[in-house]
Order: sequence, then structure tokens, then C-alpha cells
Amino acid sequence: MPYQVESPDLKLPSPWDRGPNWVKADMIYAVSLSRIDLIRRGRDENSRRVYYTVTLPYGDMLAIRKAMLWSLGMAPLTKVIT
Repeated sequence: MPYQVESPDLKLPSPWDRGPNWVKADMIYAVSLSRIDLIRRGRDENSRRVYYTVTLPYGDMLAIRKAMLWSLGMAPLTKVIT
């Protein structure tokens, strides 16, 4: 499907590390960032919480943007973005 993107560069911690990771761009929602929990990795030497963060490569983000355009019925615009 043109609105689904496999993201092989996304390395998640266990138990989310099994199998391929997919972005389903046809499932776009409006959510409050204050309601989203980050993945916790434990605590550091100063007892502060440590969270898992990742930055996707430019190529993956571009593929996700194109998939979102497909899901919104704007496929011709995928030729314009680079």
C-alpha cells in the first residue's frame, strides 16, 4: 500500500523490537502531546528518569510524508516534495 511505510532504521527497545516496524499513514489523529508517554529506560546515576528517543533519518521522514499525502488523496504532490 502506498500509505504504509516500513521503517527498518527504527531500533526500538524490547519488547517492541520484534519484527519490522511500520508507519501507517492512513491513521492520522490529532492528539495532545501532554497525553503521550515516552518509553522509559530506567534511571541514570543521578536517579533521573531516562527516556528512549530516536531521530528518524531524512529518507524515512520523506517516505512518511509521501505516504501521508497518498492517504489524504494528494498523491500528485508526492512528485513535488524532496
